[in-house]
Amino acid sequence: MSTNQTVSLPANEASGIEKHRSELMEYLTDTAKEDWKNRQDWQDIWSLNYKK
Repeated sequence: MSTNQTVSLPANEASGIEKHRSELMEYLTDTAKEDWKNRQDWQDIWSLNYKK
């Protein structure tokens, strides 16, 4: 799914995901500063739990 809000999915797209786009693709800036501050913690979690 494109992050460009002007590009919609085909009308016959079977999953129905388009009606949930605003829930999935919304970028909330309220926590951006805190998220940036904690980025190393998140990267550590991801790398410790990564499995091939």
